[in-house]
Parts: sequence; C-alpha cells; structure tokens
Amino acid sequence: MSLHLNLMHAEAAVAFAEKHLRGRASNKPEDIIHTHQENLRRFATGISANKEIQQEIVLDSLANSFNVRMGCQQLHGERAGAISSARDARKLAGERLNAAAIIRDGIGNCFEHAVLACHHLNGKGVASYMVDTDDETNHCFVLIGLGGGLDGTTVQAAPNALPGAPFNAAFAVVCDPWYHEWFAVGSFWATKMHRILMTTNKRATGLLPAQVPFTFTASNHVT
Repeated sequence: MSLHLNLMHAEAAVAFAEKHLRGRASNKPEDIIHTHQENLRRFATGISANKEIQQEIVLDSLANSFNVRMGCQQLHGERAGAISSARDARKLAGERLNAAAIIRDGIGNCFEHAVLACHHLNGKGVASYMVDTDDETNHCFVLIGLGGGLDGTTVQAAPNALPGAPFNAAFAVVCDPWYHEWFAVGSFWATKMHRILMTTNKRATGLLPAQVPFTFTASNHVT
C-alpha cells in the first residue's frame, strides 16, 4: 500500500461511478442542466431532421432563462422522487448496497456514487469504507487506506482541520465520485472536505458545526 497507489485507485473508482451515473443525480446543478439539454435535443430532433434547425431550437430554448429555470426545477423534483423510490425498492429487495441494482436503476446521488466506487475497489482487492455524515451535513463518500475495525462506528471530526485517528492514517485517501474529487487526507482534508460539506450542508445557518459525525460502513457489505 502507498499513498500514490491509493490515489490511483480512488481516481479509477471515481471514473467507474461517473461512467454509470454521470448526469443522473438530483442534487447537482450540472446534472440537472445536462439532462435538460438532453431533453431539448430530443425535442428538437422530433421537430426537424435538419441539424442546423435542431441546434437553433436548442439554443433559442436555452436563451430563455425563465423556461430553463422552470424546466430544471421540474427535473429536480422528478428525479429526487425517482431516486427516493428506487432506494426504497432496493432496500425492500435487499439490494441497498448492490452495485448492479444501482446501475440498473441508472440514477443516484452521493450514496449511489459511493456504492459504485466501493464496488469497483472491491473488484481490485482494495479495502475501503463508505462514510456517511449526519442528515444535515447530508453527504456520503469513500475512504481508502484506513485500518480495520471501523465498520458500524461513528467518529466525530472537524471538517476544516486535519482530523485525528482514524482519518490520519499515513495512506488515507478520500474518494468522492459525487463531487468528482480524490485527495490525500493528510494534505487536503481541511480545505477540500470543508468545501465539499459546505456544498451539501442543509443547515439553515449555512454553517458547518465544529465537529461532524462520520459513520463507517466496510466495503465488504457492498456487492
């Protein structure tokens, strides 16, 4: 095990998750606008077979900021509901941590991205943990390079300072496919994790607490 190797594994895991879920989240603005553009292109194709006319229709539609905003709001609501329903169905079927079921459903937010990353790492023989924050901080990502015995435990850590054990392992790496990010904990946690969690944070104050709870799920639960 080395830091360089763990970073390479994390990058590959991010790419694997994005291969299946790129543009398919409900809580990433870029995914919503990507889908909105796809819908416009399909609509334009149905209107005309002429490529130039299709492009004109799409550009005219995107130039109308009100219609774009309304379309994206509708997509967000529809996809958020679809992701919630898909999660409930997978949980009922005993497939909550099943990568094939998530790929089949083809939609997902940070939780689904993390499951796919863990699945990819499992296939490479790389142990990892899915890490969930609380509901208000509202995020899930993957950690590589930690020791064993953390499954099912919750550890408090500062989101804006170098954390202590168990995060401070020499080769610890964050793998966050939802945010398209991978980095060494020892070098970048205080800046990058803080930025990520400020993006996902749902607290009315807009601020993060001094300590955030992180709950670990070992990757051997992921199939």
